[in-house]
Amino acid sequence: MKPIKTLIIGLGQIGMLYDLNHENRDLVLTHSKAVSQNIYFELVGGVDKDNVKCREFSKQFGKKAFKEIED
Repeated sequence: MKPIKTLIIGLGQIGMLYDLNHENRDLVLTHSKAVSQNIYFELVGGVDKDNVKCREFSKQFGKKAFKEIED
């Protein structure tokens, strides 16, 4: 079975930030980390209006991040 391609919309706390700010790196607290570690899903990118969050997402997950869903 091919993994489900998944786009994370909203890179705030539950989208990405809880994992980045938590001292225990083994915990999975966000949608981005959960999807990236699950063999049934393929993380293809993220969307957020905040450029800083987009850059951090790309840095952490090696995927493109966009300001608009349409992009």
